[in-house]
Amino acid sequence: MDSHQQVSRPDKTTDPISVEAVPVEKLKPSWFQWHEPGTSTEEKKLIAKLDWFLLSYSCLCFFIKQLDANNVSNAYVSGMKEELHFGKGNELSWMNTYFNIGQILGGPIANMIITVIRPRYWLPSCLLVWSIFVLFLFKCETASEFYALRFCIGLFESAASPGIHYVLGCWYRKSELGRRSALFVISGVLGQMFSGYLQSALYSGMQGKGGLSAWRWLFIFDFVLAVPIAIYGIFCFPDTPHTSKAWYLSAWERQRAIERIEEEGRKPIGKMDLTVIKRILTSWQVYTFSFAQVLQPPYVSDRLTKPQMVLLVPNRWLLHNAILRPLAEIGTLLRNKHKQHPDHHWRRKLLLHDKHRLRI
Repeated sequence: MDSHQQVSRPDKTTDPISVEAVPVEKLKPSWFQWHEPGTSTEEKKLIAKLDWFLLSYSCLCFFIKQLDANNVSNAYVSGMKEELHFGKGNELSWMNTYFNIGQILGGPIANMIITVIRPRYWLPSCLLVWSIFVLFLFKCETASEFYALRFCIGLFESAASPGIHYVLGCWYRKSELGRRSALFVISGVLGQMFSGYLQSALYSGMQGKGGLSAWRWLFIFDFVLAVPIAIYGIFCFPDTPHTSKAWYLSAWERQRAIERIEEEGRKPIGKMDLTVIKRILTSWQVYTFSFAQVLQPPYVSDRLTKPQMVLLVPNRWLLHNAILRPLAEIGTLLRNKHKQHPDHHWRRKLLLHDKHRLRI
């Protein structure tokens, strides 16, 4: 074969077209991703700041909320009933009833106030106020005093759950809310658990200290735990993207936070008019979620977090919850009114008394 007919083979060492295969980085499983695929480094830093400040305060606040919601039941079976000569359960039933009434009346008001007062001030203030009422419980000597204070606690505590849901929905994308809302709910479960463990520890270690029974120390410790969290919220809670002046967010991060929400098709809250009321009353979410919460077991509360947040965040959630939560609370109150007898209360099984013996 002539030289001009010979086909030259490309030299792999010199041919620029010949490129060795580059190993492609293996993508993490979708369930393991903390951010959306393709999120920039700058935006990841923004999300990390939100997780550190916004999500941490939200979880701590919900932890305290559940802690304070369950402390009376734990105190009741840890010496309160015997010391104050209460009956077999009617007083505890009414304590929980007045607490629910406070939540029913306070829910719609709290949902409206948070659109006027910045969440950075409103939510920590409510936490501090209801914690002061919790502290006053340690001085109670009669059932009527417990009823009045439990009503006030429920009134201010009603702002916590819907308000935090609303703010979380203002900052995170829908794809980011799943894991964050799961952590939020877990913090409430831990609060319920910790209340029983704390009472058990106080029963064995603080009984008679300072001339106080162990169940009275429970309310004092709950207040002490809440104060630093309220202070933390005042300084670190970021409000909403359109109103935030958080010291840890740069101007670019504030602007990007607004853009992220607009990319999700959300808009700032508009004016309240009759069309809003009509849309709420004709929406399926109000009736579906209320009915579902009424049917859930009496020991389960605030467990519709994830579907409500995904379907209603951020603006519609706030307005829907003004009606949804009171309806659900009324149904739960009526359904559980006859189930409050302490001899059948599930939390009794979590309390250890008299050197690790179960008091049933």
